[in-house]
Amino acid sequence: MLPEEPGLTVGEAALLILREAGPEGMTSGDILSAVRVKYFPDLARTSLSPPLSRLKARGQVELEGDRWKVAQEKRPSELMLDDLL
Repeated sequence: MLPEEPGLTVGEAALLILREAGPEGMTSGDILSAVRVKYFPDLARTSLSPPLSRLKARGQVELEGDRWKVAQEKRPSELMLDDLL
């Protein structure tokens, strides 16, 4: 299957897959398999790590152990506390 939206990036596809996975998240291997099936059949393993790292740097995803998850949105009180620490 081709990307549902023209111009969909690997990072966007990974984020969509992680949103579908829910709070348990997925391993990078599972994300890769799902992205290949749904969006990019020929995606190389080495093409997934950089977009995941960028999503993590932007605070959109988190890595807990070996599982990638959509980052939880912080409440305003948590954001202020983080600034103080």
